[in-house]
Amino acid sequence: MGNRETGEFWVIAVLPEFEGRGIGSKMLNLAESWLCATGWKEIWLWTSLDTQLRAYSFYKKHGWFDAEVRTNQRIMKKSNLPLSQGDQASGQVESWAGEIPPRQAQWLAEWVRSKAKTGVGPR
Repeated sequence: MGNRETGEFWVIAVLPEFEGRGIGSKMLNLAESWLCATGWKEIWLWTSLDTQLRAYSFYKKHGWFDAEVRTNQRIMKKSNLPLSQGDQASGQVESWAGEIPPRQAQWLAEWVRSKAKTGVGPR
């Protein structure tokens, strides 16, 4: 999930029983592509200062870099998104939707619907 108005990446949420299957990476890629398709060349997120948390290494592995540290949060960014990445965003949903276990997909769909009303993407 991300905010197309600010270029901020918000969240990836994978149910514990589906972790380690690449679902989070695919969701991150889709959100990055969506933000790129909305015109952002650099996207950003807030995360914990604790570099020992899984989230930090997950983002680093996917090309995010430390941009700023504030009192209680770390800002990470990702730049130079490929132009073609955004063009492929809509097709990616269908191409990997079948790989998501039904329970995870249902939970994710309900969560996305609840957030779509607030202007959070992708829609």
